[in-house]
Amino acid sequence: MAATARDTPPHDDGLATRAAATVRSVELRVGARTESVPVVRNLVACWLEALGAERRLIEDVLLVVTELTINAVEASPSPDAEVTVRAWVDDDVVVEVDDEGAGFTPDIPETPPSPRARRGRGLMIVTALTDGVEVERHDGRTRVTARRAIAGDHVA
Repeated sequence: MAATARDTPPHDDGLATRAAATVRSVELRVGARTESVPVVRNLVACWLEALGAERRLIEDVLLVVTELTINAVEASPSPDAEVTVRAWVDDDVVVEVDDEGAGFTPDIPETPPSPRARRGRGLMIVTALTDGVEVERHDGRTRVTARRAIAGDHVA
C-alpha cells in the first residue's frame, strides 16, 4: 500500500485556497481487497477534514469514494491487482479510481434495481451525488472520474 500527497498552487478561492495551505491532492494504491475500502475512505476523510471542508461535502465525497472503490475491488481480476485512488481539488473535488478490471458500460439505469438485488446501485449513487462521472478504458485499466462541485460548500 502506498500513499502520496502533493502540493500544487490553488486555482480558486475557498476550499482550493485552503488546500494550498495543506495538501492539494492525495493518492493511494491498494490491493483489490475489501479491507482496502475503509483505508481509502479514512485517508480521503482525513484529507477533506484537513482542508476544512463542510460536513455535507465530506459525506458526499466519502460515499462516492466508497462506492467507486468497492466497484474497483470487485471488478479486479485478483486480490493482488492494484487499485489506485486519487482525489484533488480544482474548481471541484475530483475523485478518480483506477483498476485492472475489464471495464463496463457506463449506462446508468433510470430506475433502481429491485430492493432484493444485491448489486446495481453504486453508479446510481455516485451519479446522484456528483456533477459528472466519466469512465475511460486505457492500457488494460478502467478509470472512473467523478466531480463534485464545491460551490455552496465552503470551508469551515
